[in-house]
Formats: sequence, C-alpha cells, structure tokens
Amino acid sequence: MRKTIIILLVLIAIPLYSYNVYVLIKGSLKGTQETSTMQINGKKATVSIENLRNIVEPVIFVKKGRSPFVEFTVTEKTTVETRQVQIKKPVKAVAEMPKITINGIMWNPQNPLAMLGLPDGSSTVVKAGQKIGEFTVKKIEKTRVVVMVGKREVVLTR
Repeated sequence: MRKTIIILLVLIAIPLYSYNVYVLIKGSLKGTQETSTMQINGKKATVSIENLRNIVEPVIFVKKGRSPFVEFTVTEKTTVETRQVQIKKPVKAVAEMPKITINGIMWNPQNPLAMLGLPDGSSTVVKAGQKIGEFTVKKIEKTRVVVMVGKREVVLTR
C-alpha cells in the first residue's frame, strides 16, 4: 500500500516539475515574448507584456506622516477637559388662576349665561366663548362654568 502511494505521488510530481522547468526556460529565452489580447472600444488588440509594463507608471511611495505598514502606537496622551453646559430653558410665566367666583347661572339650553364675581370685586354676565381679561369662558353648564386660562382648562363650581 505504501509503495502505491509513493508511486502515485511521483507520477504527479514529475509533470509538475517538468512544467516548472519549461516555464523557467521559456522565460529565460530572449527571442520569445509573451502577448496579451485585450478588447478596447470593441476592437481586439494584441499587446506584448513588455509594452504593458512600460505603459504602466510605477507607484512611488511618498512618506507623509505615519506609515500604513507600521503598528499604530500612541506616543503622548492628551487630555481634554470638558465641562457640561447646561441649557437654560426660558421660564414660562405660569398664569395664576384668577379668583373668580360664580354668583349665579341663568340656565337656558339655547343661550346659557353666568354671573361671575371678578377679583376686583365687580360682577359681570358672560356667555360661552366670551373673553374677559386673561381667561375665556369655554362653556356654561347647569352647575358649573368651564374657563380656559392660557392653555389650561379650569372648572368653576358653585
């Protein structure tokens, strides 16, 4: 069994070795040239490899800064002091609830009215949708009045 494996390996190695020798000899002969066929703009052209080597410009490495082939190392540690910036939001003036009292409600389903006591001591009769000072009467019900102070809804009861 060992002899057959060795014979098989030798039979494979001999053609490979002879092909390598053939390539080396062919390359050392001066009279032969390798050619390549390429297609340029739809036309086939045969160009020698030597001419292609002359056309292509060699790449010249220009050292600018760090070499890409050297491992990156940090030589100096730099510290940056940071401070946290606090963004101040504009303070919205909170509309205080005016001291409004209900003196009376004149209920009529089509046109309800309410008599409200204002902070200055005066009284006024209002209907739904009416604006008085900094508040708007949203709706009037049988036992309560809903007013809007800014964007806040406030319910006044008797």
